[in-house]
Amino acid sequence: EEFENCVTQYTKAINFAKGEPRYYFLVYNASVLYWQMVRPFLKPGCRHHLIPSLSQIVNVLNQTEEEDKEWRAELMLELLECYLQAGKTEEAAKFCSTAAPFIKSNVPHKCQHIFSVMVRHELMDTLQLKEEKKTSISLIVSFYINMLKA
Repeated sequence: EEFENCVTQYTKAINFAKGEPRYYFLVYNASVLYWQMVRPFLKPGCRHHLIPSLSQIVNVLNQTEEEDKEWRAELMLELLECYLQAGKTEEAAKFCSTAAPFIKSNVPHKCQHIFSVMVRHELMDTLQLKEEKKTSISLIVSFYINMLKA
């Protein structure tokens, strides 16, 4: 109950701030405070509780075009993990269709991480995999390592 109350307060702050560009900094600040609060829930069996609130925060950060792209990418990767641990593979695959291009173009050093997750959990089709593998030797190596893990 306390968790839900805290999330509600952060959600209210975010919803207030997203309507006015001069308050966009509050969205970022609320996302950082939210993250500090939910870190204890980032363990197996608890992550599914974070999906509604974390997806809302990621969506609002995308709407406000938050400049800290690494922060957005980090939250996207965590949301992806939440989907996967909750067994929501379809939602994870759909989310990857927007998260992967964002991470690839804005935070390239995290590209291998999301690619690994996508390969391990079979979140992309074969044609897409072949195209991605062509872009980097490290992605080819990552692909084969994750195929062995899968």
